[in-house]
Amino acid sequence: MVIKKNCLFSIGVILSFLFSGSWNYAIAQAQTEQRVRLVLAFPNPITLSVPAGLDQEETERYAREFYNQQVQSLLKDLEPYLSNGSISNVQLLPALNSIRVTVKDSGTFNPLNATPSNTEGEPMNDSPFKIVESFSSIPIMTSTDAQSLPDFLSDSVPSQGRDVLSILNSINTIARVEPDNATPSQCTHAAADNFRAEVSAVSAWRQAVSLRQQNGETPTGGSQQPSIHINMGNVPSYIEGNVGGKTTVRLHVLRGGTVIGRDSQISGDDGSYLFWPSSNSYDCAPGAQWALELGDVVQISANGYTVQTVVVDMKGYAYAEGQRVEGTAPVGRSVVAQLSWYESLNLCQALSTRSETVAVNADGTYSAPVSTQFNRSVSGLVEALDANGNGTYRPFQKYQLVGNRWGGYSVILQPNTAFTIQQRRNGVLLATQTGVTNDSGYYYDYFDGGPGDELTLTTGTITMKQVIIIEPTINVDAVNNTISGTTTPGVAMRLGGTESSLEPIHCPDNENTCLTQVADSNGNYSFHLAQSVNDLAFGISFMTREGEGWNMYASSAPTTLKLLVLADPGTIQGRWYEGTTPLTVRLLDGDGVEQKTVTVQRPESTSSFFAAAGMKIPYGWQVEVSDGVNTQTMTVGLDTVNVDNITDQITGVTLPGHIKATNGKFCLESDVASQGPFSLGGVDIPSTVTFYVTQTDADGFQTQRYVSLYKNNPLSFSYYPGKWIVSGHFDAPYGTVIAYLMRGETTLTFLSTNNSSSSAPGEFEIPLSPANYEFQAGDSILLLKPDGSSFTVQLAYATVNVDTAGKRVFGKAPANSIIQAGVGRDSPGGTFRFMPDSVVDADGNYAVQIQADDIWQMYNCNRVDIAPRCVFPWMIYESPESYLYSYYGQQPMPEAADRFEPDDTKDVASSYTEPQLHTLHSQDDFDWVRFEVPQSDVDKHTIYHIYTYDLGWDMGTYLELWDGNGSYLTGTYSINQDNQGSGAELRGYFSQAGTYILRIHGFIPYDDGSTVFWESYGGMCDSIYSLGIVREKQVFLPFIER
Repeated sequence: MVIKKNCLFSIGVILSFLFSGSWNYAIAQAQTEQRVRLVLAFPNPITLSVPAGLDQEETERYAREFYNQQVQSLLKDLEPYLSNGSISNVQLLPALNSIRVTVKDSGTFNPLNATPSNTEGEPMNDSPFKIVESFSSIPIMTSTDAQSLPDFLSDSVPSQGRDVLSILNSINTIARVEPDNATPSQCTHAAADNFRAEVSAVSAWRQAVSLRQQNGETPTGGSQQPSIHINMGNVPSYIEGNVGGKTTVRLHVLRGGTVIGRDSQISGDDGSYLFWPSSNSYDCAPGAQWALELGDVVQISANGYTVQTVVVDMKGYAYAEGQRVEGTAPVGRSVVAQLSWYESLNLCQALSTRSETVAVNADGTYSAPVSTQFNRSVSGLVEALDANGNGTYRPFQKYQLVGNRWGGYSVILQPNTAFTIQQRRNGVLLATQTGVTNDSGYYYDYFDGGPGDELTLTTGTITMKQVIIIEPTINVDAVNNTISGTTTPGVAMRLGGTESSLEPIHCPDNENTCLTQVADSNGNYSFHLAQSVNDLAFGISFMTREGEGWNMYASSAPTTLKLLVLADPGTIQGRWYEGTTPLTVRLLDGDGVEQKTVTVQRPESTSSFFAAAGMKIPYGWQVEVSDGVNTQTMTVGLDTVNVDNITDQITGVTLPGHIKATNGKFCLESDVASQGPFSLGGVDIPSTVTFYVTQTDADGFQTQRYVSLYKNNPLSFSYYPGKWIVSGHFDAPYGTVIAYLMRGETTLTFLSTNNSSSSAPGEFEIPLSPANYEFQAGDSILLLKPDGSSFTVQLAYATVNVDTAGKRVFGKAPANSIIQAGVGRDSPGGTFRFMPDSVVDADGNYAVQIQADDIWQMYNCNRVDIAPRCVFPWMIYESPESYLYSYYGQQPMPEAADRFEPDDTKDVASSYTEPQLHTLHSQDDFDWVRFEVPQSDVDKHTIYHIYTYDLGWDMGTYLELWDGNGSYLTGTYSINQDNQGSGAELRGYFSQAGTYILRIHGFIPYDDGSTVFWESYGGMCDSIYSLGIVREKQVFLPFIER
């Protein structure tokens, strides 16, 4: 897909635009309100449950419906930022797979945009130190990695800020919305083309997997050579294949002999793997966001084998009337054409499939005759295979002739192909046109015609005919649950509805419907549904086809109006009358007094809407929606929801209606006749549970609450050499929690705490460190809960060790489990890690080899080096009981105090000598250093370069300058994000001679919009820096007058 200039921006740049500001000396960069479109990342094909048997067009329809389900989680992630006003005016744009939002002034997320003041007042305006060049313009968040974004957002919304990771995972690109007076948007077409390309590729991917299994490519064990299949018909491209069983799979993408992409994963139980380039802007590791180009070499390593194949250019076209697939591919490769199509007019049956393999001719062309008859419903892919059976594939295009009821027609052939097209009505020739397809093989034009006309296209040996069918009428009878209407006689129709958007009223959740029939001789059709049409939340959708299997129309009709109130985040969404008229949403309290009004703009004709109230909507309030002509009112019908720890009952208070609780693993429902308590049960509720509870009233309007609860004993166990830390959550009653570390019947140590903290009620953390303790198999922890009950956890035995010379991490863990094992690095900026998924063998052994090109995961783009003392081995294991275990090697110690201590105030400042290596040995360590500026330097305007260098890994320093009288002059800071050792710098000259004092510390300022706070880079391993004060020499040339 070609991205038009100024249409789409990189995710890192836009997120910087959304949520950060620049730090320039004493300058605050203001941001203005902007409208942006968040283009959703299309879900991974593995996670998209496209029903079997759908062709390209049907897959498009299904994916658009799937949008309405997928968008709900992103909307919930955005709720905290709607609530605090960071964004507003959210609009759903399912046609563009997007959400449109208004981004408010980003001052909420800016770093401290003010010059620090001294203890005596404001900074001096007439400073004796004149800045020549500021080195402090490094933003907190860079446009390349956006690595501080989660910190900014967590500061803004402490309890939910890390949901930004979910947001980043949900967004593919962000487009700036053009002003209302802009010309027709090329960006809109680009996004739509991208969407079509991706859903087409998903359809092809599903068929590829199915056909390869039919052709015998199935797992044969855990030691086979990897297979590689590269999809170049998708945006972005991806790589999939099979390695024969569950194991570690490594990917390298080489371009010109240089690695430009890398990744690793654990293959599925069946040996399948799929590598998709990262869409996360915070994943700044080189190669994480690779994009394949022709000529790239793809390497897959697994089971002791390394296999590679080259990405090649190839194309394919299916000609149904000629029963062949043809196209171009590199000479020397073989081409496999894999096809699927509807064999009959029963459009709910499974697709017929066929695979044909042919050689490529000397001129780079191929033609694969298909021995089985297929029609123009055909879809599939073509793959150019190398000698080892690995290759590049893409969905083929089918030669198409499509006419619509307004007289327009479109043609798809090979690029730059001339053709002739004729229009007939009742057998009489009305018109003849000629045309040439463009470089993409596409052509569009008009006839003066419509339904019932026949079009005939000819070019060379290709002939296609098409009758323009009558667009079906749609009548919905919600009482008798029927959908009926008329269309062209003999047209095959498929009705497909899915409970995927808003919220279905009844269980089972997300039930699919498929009915099919052929319109009678008068063009009449009628479908009867077994369930209520109101359960098909966004209406009825179906496909109509003519006799040869051509997909002509995808029509939909809403059943009833829908209103859904998400009470806790305070959003109202639903289905309304189609149109562009703005909607007014009013919130009325229990006394009928208006408390909030939200206007929903609809610049594009749509039947769906979304409104954010920016507040929780209480039980019993009324929600009124109006377009000025039509008004609907509902009452928020669901109060708080809880889970009973003992009975596994979901309980709460509701108004009369239908109650349903679902989380994808269970679906419970009940009718409630009167206002009051309700109870749902009958399933085993997991230890940590999240689910939705929906109340539907007599009008079909709904209130929903998202419930996230701890139940029973969600626990984490962390083992450090000689010490366990157990943490978790126990529901009320709150009180004393006691943990006993046991060896058999012997108590090694015990400790108690209280879990009634107001900041996090129910949570607790207890360290257990008996003298001279070493973990042994069989050790356990007995926990006594506040309610007097107790239980014992047999600790999972595991070890973690590091072989520095051999560059590996190894140890013991539960046999055949999947773990994360590798190394962590303690740094002032946080703990970084490289911990790929690994499979433990049948004997309970594991080993992770650190490769030369392995890179720290997330937030850091440097190669993994396990030699420094700040690096330690680390392993994570999740038990079958959902207990999370973390095992650590010996933890690095903070830096010791330097030789200049004590130098923590002006009065005891040390004198500068070159060089000066310092440590910030504690979080509140301040280093004060004095130096002299002679009059001769003042007279000569000598430039002083004051800087920190050789900083520790991910270290940050704040450098501040004071004069001898104690007056603050200026300051600057820098974070050593690239780990090149560079730090804060000042450069300028002095207008007054005398003593000057520097204060160097690791406190970096942030601003949450109302309160300035500080983050310390001191007191950690690697909290080191060197200080330099350099008088730059100046050469004065004589002035010569000529």
